[in-house]
Amino acid sequence: MDESPTVWLDRLKHADDGVRHRAKLALGGLSPADKDAAPELVDALSRGDAETRFWAATALARLRSEARDALPALVERLTDPAFGSRQAAAHALGRIGPEADPAAPALVRTLKADRNGFVRQDVVRALGEIGTPAAGDALAGALDDRDPEVRRCAAVALKALGPKAKGAAPALRRRLAGETTRAVRDQIKAALAIVGVA
Repeated sequence: MDESPTVWLDRLKHADDGVRHRAKLALGGLSPADKDAAPELVDALSRGDAETRFWAATALARLRSEARDALPALVERLTDPAFGSRQAAAHALGRIGPEADPAAPALVRTLKADRNGFVRQDVVRALGEIGTPAAGDALAGALDDRDPEVRRCAAVALKALGPKAKGAAPALRRRLAGETTRAVRDQIKAALAIVGVA
């Protein structure tokens, strides 16, 4: 990155659409090699408006495990008033991967409490990417979510957990028996095959 993340975050407020667009591309184009940007991005999570918080979390997601020091700030954003910031924080936690395991309890609380289906989808994906076996019960519960995409994501996450999700097999079978959405049914079948109890 040729300029600091703070510069790009500030440019999100620029009057010129082209400048704002370039700022989003720069923040979205970070990679783990840009790990030195993490402290500025963490700082941005606690300041500014919803768009700044969203793009800071999105940029942290691009850093993957190099953003592990951002866990407390990202967990705090799971209760952000703006759903986009909550969604981006959940996504970033998932992209950090297994090193985000300490965030799993907060993700489970968010899964149970958040009313926004897009946030719940990213929470479920994050739990699958983190791979914590402790999330199995919460993911099994998400199979009954009112949003079919959350249910599909829960089945995919359980599949990712593999044999660690064996305890979710009864919930997978029960949901399969009553599920009417084909994409969800397909992922439940795949999850059952992977957890070894099909």
